[in-house]
Amino acid sequence: MRMLAILFIIFSFVQQARSQALTYKMTALGKNIGTMKVYKNSKNGFVYYYTRTDLDVNLLVKRVKLSSINNTIYKNQALYKSDVTVEVNGNNHSSSHLHWDGNQYQVKLDGKSANPISSLVNMSGTLLNFQEPKDIQTSFSEASGQFITIKKKKEGVYETIDPGNDRKMRYYYTKGVLTKMEVKHPLLTITLSLQ
Repeated sequence: MRMLAILFIIFSFVQQARSQALTYKMTALGKNIGTMKVYKNSKNGFVYYYTRTDLDVNLLVKRVKLSSINNTIYKNQALYKSDVTVEVNGNNHSSSHLHWDGNQYQVKLDGKSANPISSLVNMSGTLLNFQEPKDIQTSFSEASGQFITIKKKKEGVYETIDPGNDRKMRYYYTKGVLTKMEVKHPLLTITLSLQ
């Protein structure tokens, strides 16, 4: 019986080490406007990432409710598959689907085939939620299907600009953990803070 208890404790520890969940509070103009929840789970040689963002904000005279879901899978430390859907005020706003076919990534943006990508992706936007991009200059945006330059601003602080929408994002890491992110839009800056 004692051996069974020891095995249970070891198994529980291993399972916890393979799964991770983080929640970020979103604020803008001094108000809480939503959350971003990110999950990571390893199983059978695959690493599964799930990100859900929900925000509700008034922009000038219009209320915007945004919901974004990103499912990303890595295999052998390379992006294997990604599906992103974004809804604004209950309507489909954008979608992207990407998968590795063994030779290149097949890409669909908003239901239309885009140019395939032949280079293997080892860093994407999803990973920025879980690891500091030390010595990495490029990331792949699952949402826009484009590569993004990462600029180190100072120790633990990095900036990206998405060429698909010119959105500037700044990432703040403490001991390798993403603790804060700023998303700069023309009308406001959204701050995400680790809870």
